[in-house]
Amino acid sequence: MILSLSSLSPDDAKWWLGVSELALIASAIILAMGLFGEWPDSESWKKRTLYKLSKAAVIVGVVGELLGDAGIFETSARLQVIEEVAIKNANMTASSAITRAADLDMKAANLNKEAAELRAAASARPWKKEQFDAIQEIKGVVTDVGILWQGHCLECQVLGEYIASALHSAGAQIYGVRSDPDFVGTGIFARLPIGSDLNNHPLIVALWKAELNPLSAYHIPEFSKIRTDIPVIFVLERYLPFLAVPYQPPGQTRWTILPIEKQ
Repeated sequence: MILSLSSLSPDDAKWWLGVSELALIASAIILAMGLFGEWPDSESWKKRTLYKLSKAAVIVGVVGELLGDAGIFETSARLQVIEEVAIKNANMTASSAITRAADLDMKAANLNKEAAELRAAASARPWKKEQFDAIQEIKGVVTDVGILWQGHCLECQVLGEYIASALHSAGAQIYGVRSDPDFVGTGIFARLPIGSDLNNHPLIVALWKAELNPLSAYHIPEFSKIRTDIPVIFVLERYLPFLAVPYQPPGQTRWTILPIEKQ
C-alpha cells in the first residue's frame, strides 16, 4: 500500500498525507500510554491485564508511527513531484506565451510599418526647411521662373505655392502660379528654353537637391501657349507607388485597336 502512494493524484496524495499525520499522532499517543503503563516496576502490576495491554500498546504505537512516517514520507515525495511537474508545465506555458507575445509584437511592428508607409503614400508631399534652403541656391543665377500646377489637384496647388514662395525668396520673378488644365501627369516636370542643359541647369540642380526629383524637357514653341524663354515648373499629381506588381499574363502579344469614332 505504501508503494502505491507514489502514483496518487494530487487530491488523493493530500488526503493520504492528512491520514498519515493523524495516524502518526494517534500512534504517538498510544505509544505514550503504553510506556506509561509499563512504568510501574512492581511484580503485582506486571501480572495485571493493564500491564499486558500497555505492552501491546507500545508495539501498536511503534508500528503505527512507522506506518505514519512512511505514509508522510511517500505522500510528501509524491506532492513534491506533482509540484515540480506543475512548475515545469507553468514555465513551459509561460515560455510559449512569451514566444507568442514576441511574435505578436513583431507582427504589430510590421503592421505599424505598413500603416506608416500607406499613410506616407497617401499624404501630401513633404515640404521641409532643407528643401526651401536648397532652392535658395538659384539666387542670382535664375532670375525668372514660371510655375503651374495640374488642375483639380489641391495637393499640387499647395506644393506649387510652397515652391513659388521659395523661388521668390531666392530673388526670382515668378510667372503664372495657377493651374493648367492642359497638362496632366505625375511628379515634378520642368520645361526649359531650347539650348539649356537639361541635367545641369541651376534650377534643375536645385530641385534635385530639394528632393523633388524633377524630369526636364525643352519647350516646344510652336505648340506652347505659355512663355518658352523662361524655365517653367509643372507640379503634377503625386506618383502613387504600386503595393504589388500588376499581373501580366505570360506570352501576351499586342492586339489591333480599332477607332471608336463613327466612320
